[in-house]
Amino acid sequence: MYRQVQVDSQDANHQLIFWRQDPSHKLQTYKLNTVTYGTTTAPFLAVRCLKQLAIENRENYPNASQTLETDFYVDDLLTGFDTEENALQVAEDLIAILKKGRFELRKWCSNSQAVVREITESTSNNKSLDHMVITDSESIKTLGLRLHPYNQCQWYTFITFTLFKVESSAA
Repeated sequence: MYRQVQVDSQDANHQLIFWRQDPSHKLQTYKLNTVTYGTTTAPFLAVRCLKQLAIENRENYPNASQTLETDFYVDDLLTGFDTEENALQVAEDLIAILKKGRFELRKWCSNSQAVVREITESTSNNKSLDHMVITDSESIKTLGLRLHPYNQCQWYTFITFTLFKVESSAA
């Protein structure tokens, strides 16, 4: 996601990479023109781009814009709808909005096979799209959140820290 967000040309001057293949070669300088993963501002800049896309498209795509603003968890969209028709319409609108910003939703999962099938058919020309087929006993995970689409439940797994674990990792 970060590589899709271009930084201002003046800011690119602060994102330089110095490189040479061999110590005997001349040092080369490269500018990074996109948001750099691992920098403090990267998550904000990427999320702010999504928010701007939602703002700019509120009039034409009100439901998808609302979903874009409220249902993203970092760079993952986690949302739900009352009907398959509504889910498909918002998915289609989200694809259109995000395409304007050169963002692409690539992984789709639903507790409705009809929704996944329709998205697959409507985006079949997109080779990088990954449609997840999940059985009744499987769950999906994104950034620590687990979701079981058929049971419609979600949960987090927590790691219990003990004084021994903390001291041993500090040593």
